[in-house]
Amino acid sequence: MTTLLIRLAGTHQSWSSGPRLPIQPTEREPTASGVVGLLACALGRTRSEPIDDLARLPMGVRVDREGRDTIDFQTAFGGHDARPAEPVLTEKHYLADASFLVGLEGPLRQLQEIEGALRRPRWPLYLGRRACIPSLPAWLPGGGLRDVPLEVALRQAAAPAPAREGPVQAAVWLSRMVLNTRRWDVPADLRNPDAMHRRLCRLFPRDPVDWFADAPGSLQPASEARVTKSRAEVSLLWRLETPPHPAPPYVLFQATEAPRWDALPAGYARGTDSKPLALAAIEGALFRFRLRATPVYQPDDHSRGRRHVAVKGPGGRLEWLDRRAASWGFAVVGATEQRESMVKFRNRADSDPSDPLKIVASLFGGLLRVTEPDSFRRACVTGCGRCRPYGFGLLSLGRP
Repeated sequence: MTTLLIRLAGTHQSWSSGPRLPIQPTEREPTASGVVGLLACALGRTRSEPIDDLARLPMGVRVDREGRDTIDFQTAFGGHDARPAEPVLTEKHYLADASFLVGLEGPLRQLQEIEGALRRPRWPLYLGRRACIPSLPAWLPGGGLRDVPLEVALRQAAAPAPAREGPVQAAVWLSRMVLNTRRWDVPADLRNPDAMHRRLCRLFPRDPVDWFADAPGSLQPASEARVTKSRAEVSLLWRLETPPHPAPPYVLFQATEAPRWDALPAGYARGTDSKPLALAAIEGALFRFRLRATPVYQPDDHSRGRRHVAVKGPGGRLEWLDRRAASWGFAVVGATEQRESMVKFRNRADSDPSDPLKIVASLFGGLLRVTEPDSFRRACVTGCGRCRPYGFGLLSLGRP
């Protein structure tokens, strides 16, 4: 028999073998069902297709790096059947910075098909949970097929390089803040994207020793710019989501640092949660996407003194998305404009109320295919398009 070796390594993994409960633990090694699910994603098998041939393959696991336990608290607002009035707090356990070598024993032709699918998976791969993206390719450089039994292949395979010392740094932190609309200052922030932007920046405070770094010896009170980090420093991107009533609105945002929830005023949010994400994308990978952007173009003659003009018509805005997607490292497979609106607000307290800032907002959704992984990762971190401080440019991804 032939053995196929695959590498399962990531900043976070979660291999649950029990029912869904408020407290969801993880096993210390990859489970057979989790590995079969990963192979089914690579092969592009739907839930209705049989997986008996994959489940019959003998499997072995070698622990190269045990990882450490981490816990993620999440707030849920009901399931498929009911929506409770109060949020439900769940506790999910993960393995951080773990690495495993998994061996599968079976017929050569079947293992060759699996290895080819791992190199070009039909759907994105994940390590137990969909948020746990591999940080290394699952296939081994030089090929993972070995003409020896399973146990011998696991023992003979070279060990990976030792892990670096110190905490694991995720590419970005994805966070959600469910707003308490009964608090007096929340409606004002909802109406003004600039106020919401400043509110989110306060979740990333500077170290107090840096407050007066640019003005040594000063006795003046520290300004907000000194106390909090700027949007560019943490690559802050955000989007306001307004689900159907009675669900409350929430802000989805990401940054390269974890937010400091204790910086929020008491009662401002009904629920908060954050999780780290490792941005791993391969050429040809498919994702569902959601993007709030400002479709504009720069006219040649700067008509009426304007530097940018809004693209008109749903067809024109979708064509704009197709053109810009190439610079963001992906191609649009299919997309629709889910909503179009005009955003008007004062971007500073001293601005003229009779001349508000006006932004044309379009919410796009659909399916994309990665064409340039480096450009795609850069767009995911730094954002897509203009007006990013005002709730635009956050590219949200999901399984197709």
